[in-house]
Amino acid sequence: MGDKSRGFVDQPLNVGRQNPDILPSRFDLAVFERDLVLFQPANYTNTRPYDAQK
Repeated sequence: MGDKSRGFVDQPLNVGRQNPDILPSRFDLAVFERDLVLFQPANYTNTRPYDAQK
């Protein structure tokens, strides 16, 4: 995930943490955050070989 994409995802996460009452009742912020954390290592692993070639 690039810097712009990461910002696009981090912004709603931060707003949701600060204002949980604005989220729909079915939206699970903890699951959203968990999914984001789970994506980070996969993203790093997928991009590392490319970075090493530079």
